[in-house]
Amino acid sequence: MSVLKIGAFQNPPKHIAQLFHEVIATKYKKSFKYIVFAIINDHNAMKAHNPTGNIQPFAEVFQVDTLSIDELQERLS
Repeated sequence: MSVLKIGAFQNPPKHIAQLFHEVIATKYKKSFKYIVFAIINDHNAMKAHNPTGNIQPFAEVFQVDTLSIDELQERLS
């Protein structure tokens, strides 16, 4: 899944992560075995409005590790 404009439009990543978490936990908890978010730390990451970047807030809200593509492929195989 992509995330809602957390980079280019400067939406706060933690808030967006909380919104996704709420919807997934209430409506889709048993619908998917895995949900993968494709998130990068772009040019807006690590600035005053976004000091922890785009990735870390999602990891914290969902209480999961962050993985590279190679690590993800290894876990899924």
